[in-house]
Amino acid sequence: MRDEIESLRVERTRFDQLYKKLDKELTSLRRQKGQLIEESTQAYDARYFRALSFCGTYFILLVCGISKTISIKKKQIKTFSN
Repeated sequence: MRDEIESLRVERTRFDQLYKKLDKELTSLRRQKGQLIEESTQAYDARYFRALSFCGTYFILLVCGISKTISIKKKQIKTFSN
């Protein structure tokens, strides 16, 4: 009976050691997953805001172009009216 108890204690010690090792590995993997999610979120945000910036610039250029076209048309109308 004592041998069986000692054997179970040794088995319990091995189990605890393995459990701690696997728990550390799981914690490390969760940390890495969090870092990857954060990096991918930052990359997505950077790409998204670059696209918005480009679209905003394109929109401003488009509006400026329309304004110039309108002012040229007005000048032409004035010239032909006189």
